[in-house]
Amino acid sequence: DRRRPEGQLGHGSQVLFARWMGSFEFGIYVYVWTWVLLIGQALDLGLATAAQRFIPEYREHGRFDHLRGYLFGSRFVAVGVALMVAIFCAGLVRLLQPWLDDYTVIPLYLACAALPAYALSNVQDGISRSYDWVALGIVPTYIVRQLLLTGFMAAAYFAGLPLDAVTAMVLASRIEMAACRFERGRVAFADGMEVEGVLARRQSFERELEQDARRSLRQ
Repeated sequence: DRRRPEGQLGHGSQVLFARWMGSFEFGIYVYVWTWVLLIGQALDLGLATAAQRFIPEYREHGRFDHLRGYLFGSRFVAVGVALMVAIFCAGLVRLLQPWLDDYTVIPLYLACAALPAYALSNVQDGISRSYDWVALGIVPTYIVRQLLLTGFMAAAYFAGLPLDAVTAMVLASRIEMAACRFERGRVAFADGMEVEGVLARRQSFERELEQDARRSLRQ
């Protein structure tokens, strides 16, 4: 049920993009973004899935140092690996450029630039799910991103600006980065509030134990 609006929104936006961009430019955009999806799914090295095992364990046992280490380390590793893969892919595009169609070269470079943000988005999706914040994992990446991309594409179309694969890839990459920053901020805020709440409850419990001990000594 949660994924149904995402599917409908994605389908509707693709239909609009095809009409606005034309079949040729839309085909280039779909071809290039498909490479982002295929390569990007493996860039987190399984850390998004592992988050659903380790984060609940660390929260349950109060291992907040381990928790913070995983939250930072998983993002750092995913982005670092994605950067290396993006550089390698960009070099591969440069090497194969004589055999590539000219109109695909710049979109492919832009696809390489989008890989780090896509990898970070996958990791943060897993982190959100490990906290049972499914909406936070889905909404920024699958709904807000689609709405923003459709809105910017519509603005460019009605303003009479050229809509080609390069424009679509630039917008998609920038919006992916913005969605990542938004989701990261929400996760960090919610996690900080939870840690503060746990520490406050622990301090309150310790004060109650101390008061009970004092009353017992007086008696």
